[in-house]
Amino acid sequence: MLGEKKEEMSVIHLHVSEFKLVSRSEDVGKPSHVEPLKPTSKQQSSPDFGPHVFCGHDVTLPCYLSPETSAVAMEIRWFKGTDCIYLYLNGQVTEGRGYEGRVSMFTDELQRGNVSLSLRDVQRSDYGEYRCEVTHGGHRVKNDGVRIKEFKLFSLPENYHSLIPQPFTVRACAGNDVLLPGFLSPKTSAVAMEIRWFKGTDCLYLYQNGQVTEGRGYEGRVSMLTDELENGNVSLKLKDYQSDGGEYRCEVTYGKHKMENKVHLHIEGKY
Repeated sequence: MLGEKKEEMSVIHLHVSEFKLVSRSEDVGKPSHVEPLKPTSKQQSSPDFGPHVFCGHDVTLPCYLSPETSAVAMEIRWFKGTDCIYLYLNGQVTEGRGYEGRVSMFTDELQRGNVSLSLRDVQRSDYGEYRCEVTHGGHRVKNDGVRIKEFKLFSLPENYHSLIPQPFTVRACAGNDVLLPGFLSPKTSAVAMEIRWFKGTDCLYLYQNGQVTEGRGYEGRVSMLTDELENGNVSLKLKDYQSDGGEYRCEVTYGKHKMENKVHLHIEGKY
């Protein structure tokens, strides 16, 4: 009797380990020491995996059955937090509130185990973590989570973000030139973006469609490193400043997506 019981438990274990969910197509079929989560399993924190996306753009949240297994007859749910935003069940689809007409799966790819979710017209409220849950019979697995991340604007390159006080202060001597820093993170081209630099409410520099407009009182004194725009460097060079101290704000717009960053300029007297 004891031997029979052990054998039965072994068969159940093999059934539960039948497939798992992975977030990269290249990981399909690879062995893993991580067991799929059972309904009673305590949820673990997920890695910071996922794409950076601009507001208004579309994105695919990747998820695949491994080994490659047809998901046509399975129940598939996508969650943001505790809200189910997409349900595929018996060939029918239910979309969550606020996601109507914006979420879909690649139904022609379900046969190959592709349960990725497509999200259209990303909104600011869409940033965050998403999880996929697939159920087949008594077997349920969850992925490790996929995070939609936001492009941001900082005063230093991305490797130094944790060192940046807010607002960032630049100190320089009167009469010299100064660089007010601004960097897109992660690094991405700003060539096609609209870039504005403000002091207070006054726009002192505008880059738009490759053209530049300089604000009154700043003509011939402000410029950007245009050859660095491809690297996401939107820093502003201010020439021969005298009484230009104070707070400056950079605003970068790309379609529906807007990013801002502030820099404080402290002017010291000549030595």
